[in-house]
Amino acid sequence: MNGWIILLLFLAYLSFLALVGYLTGKNTDEAGFHKGGKKTAWYIIALGMVADSLSGVTFISIPGNVHGQGFSYMQIVLGYFLGYQIIAAVLIPLYFKLNLTSIYEYLQLRFGIIGQKTGSAFFLISRIIGASGRLFLAVSIFQFFFLDSLGVPLEITVVAIMALMYLYTYKGGIKTLLWTDAIQAFVMLAALGLTLYSIHESLNLSLLEWKRIATKSWWISNPQDPHFWGKDILAGAFIALSMTGLDQTMMQKSLACKQVKDARKNMIWFGFAIVFVNFAFLLLGAGLSHFLFAKGLIGMELKADHIFPYLAFHELGTLAMIAFSLGLIAASLSSADSVLTTLTTAFCMDFLNFSNPESLPKNPARIRQNVHLGFALTLWLCILAFDALTNDSLIYVILTLAGYTYGPLLGLFSFGLILPKLKPIPWTIPLVSIISVGLTALFNYVLAPNWGYSPGFELLPLNGCITFVGLWISSLFRPLNA
Repeated sequence: MNGWIILLLFLAYLSFLALVGYLTGKNTDEAGFHKGGKKTAWYIIALGMVADSLSGVTFISIPGNVHGQGFSYMQIVLGYFLGYQIIAAVLIPLYFKLNLTSIYEYLQLRFGIIGQKTGSAFFLISRIIGASGRLFLAVSIFQFFFLDSLGVPLEITVVAIMALMYLYTYKGGIKTLLWTDAIQAFVMLAALGLTLYSIHESLNLSLLEWKRIATKSWWISNPQDPHFWGKDILAGAFIALSMTGLDQTMMQKSLACKQVKDARKNMIWFGFAIVFVNFAFLLLGAGLSHFLFAKGLIGMELKADHIFPYLAFHELGTLAMIAFSLGLIAASLSSADSVLTTLTTAFCMDFLNFSNPESLPKNPARIRQNVHLGFALTLWLCILAFDALTNDSLIYVILTLAGYTYGPLLGLFSFGLILPKLKPIPWTIPLVSIISVGLTALFNYVLAPNWGYSPGFELLPLNGCITFVGLWISSLFRPLNA
């Protein structure tokens, strides 16, 4: 298909989102920007959370990863499911009880202002890195397969995406995202279904053949493997707890529910949906892998993250190409636009004290819009500088980085909840968090290789445990009357 047609589809889709943003944001006040008015049905929010969790990295990397790793990613997904149930049972009732806008306000109540700023800072770093990597992957795919041939440079592509994303989120905020992300979830799932249909038609597969295709390896049973099933399930639970339950981007949507029971229902059903959707993406990956064998393309030595786009653009026909293009756009934007909005909320609430009526500036809307623009520019610069793409599937790169950036958040929240009567010395909180990241890196790159051990995603709970212990030691030296 002509690259200009895909470009027009891309612009038309973004224009549609801009229209939705205008309609949902034209009467939105500051509370609506940050909390969505608490009027949206829980199932709409759950659908939007599915879109936010399935970024462009997921859309491309999970199917591509099946070719070399089989269905072993389901080990992590099962861990996700366990983590979501814990969030529904423990964290959501806590956040509603405290009536939080930024979830890091809990750290202010528990540890003081330094604890709040430390937690929010780690969230900002985590989401900027993660969102940059996800958008970089999506943009690089479009650049590699057709935008370069049209003479459109990477810098212009990123500017256009960030500008349009800013335009449809700067006014409505979370109120807009609840609807645009639900739309984008529908687009992604439709793209998934249409691509499966294209594979089915191209190879004329029967249901029995699909069953054989889905019999790839599910479990990694070697305890020395970085992705041994026991480690992956445990790590998946901690990843869900940290990257959903302790993440402003995901929790800001749940806090937009009307009541705590709706938010819990949203999270529980979101967990079931994630299992089903990830299995569908793995099934798609198995179909793509089978297509490579069936068409004699196995010797092309494609990177894992290039398998899906190559087959969609060159082998599976027009329908698959359109479906892939719109699905990737939806997957990329659903993650990035949410991040752009929640970075703004976290910074305004945690660093500019918007949550305190006494310190609220005279023109909060103008300041918030400037912060929003600032984060759009920050993401633009990070995307241009992002150099994390390797021959490995980027989904694993992103999750590994999360082990370093979300670990201190896990330690801070777990210490606050498990040891409610202990308080560390305030100035030690950021110090302990930074030292924890350094010790985790030391273990991963120096100690573990010398011991013949291959760490996987368990770096995140390890990082959290080190932070927890450091905070506990600090609390022992705090004066009793302090």
